[in-house]
Amino acid sequence: MPTVEASIVINASVDEVFAVMDDPQRVKEYMPGVTQIYDYDYTPQRVGDQAMFVYSVLGLHLPTKVVIREWERNRWMIMDMDGGLKGILTFSFVAYGGFTRVSWHIDYTMKGGILGKAVNTLVVEWINRRNAEGALRNLKHICEAANAPVAVPAFAVVPDEVELRRHPAALPR
Repeated sequence: MPTVEASIVINASVDEVFAVMDDPQRVKEYMPGVTQIYDYDYTPQRVGDQAMFVYSVLGLHLPTKVVIREWERNRWMIMDMDGGLKGILTFSFVAYGGFTRVSWHIDYTMKGGILGKAVNTLVVEWINRRNAEGALRNLKHICEAANAPVAVPAFAVVPDEVELRRHPAALPR
């Protein structure tokens, strides 16, 4: 089962970041590839809430039902996916003062048997990784745009893993 992981640090409170990600109507604002969201339930308990997402990749439109399996405000969301993409998507949130680290972990399978596995290995896994990193960057932009710039104390800075992977020379030695 392919796995995609990414994380980012956002200069916004965990309340602000979680509120954006907890609203199914806002998913298309930050999630590349999600073209439609419909039939969603939104209850205060969240566990058992569901929505239909259409995830488009390489011209394929993959309707996917998403059901919240576990949810704890400002800590995590774990969702089961079934449809074009089948698997488990986990978001976790860690507060660092006024900053928030958001981590993304997805284990998924693509339908399509041997052809689906081949396409996934050659292209889709790379696109999903790029989309995960893009979603986190978009989320960062949305959340930080709502905040005025602030001076960042050196002790509060947590490396942005998405950027560190792109620029290995910036890794601490």
